[in-house]
Amino acid sequence: MIELHRIGQSGEPFSLNPALVVSIEAHPDTTLLLATGARLVVAEPPERVVELINAWHAEVATAAMRAYVAKTGDAGELPDAPQSE
Repeated sequence: MIELHRIGQSGEPFSLNPALVVSIEAHPDTTLLLATGARLVVAEPPERVVELINAWHAEVATAAMRAYVAKTGDAGELPDAPQSE
């Protein structure tokens, strides 16, 4: 979950499952379109929301890798990233 703040609310944060975010727009306030069809207007700028979502994805991937290594004992080698042409 990521923590955000609604515009016009008392400053209380709320948690959002970032897997629900379909798009992020700034016009001028940051508006999130969710997979449910709901729209949320948040205080954070779009760049910050993207940073939070990317950090969440990295945490999920890291946890999955740790669980795999703990289960199998095989850290293995990660493949090289594809080279851009």
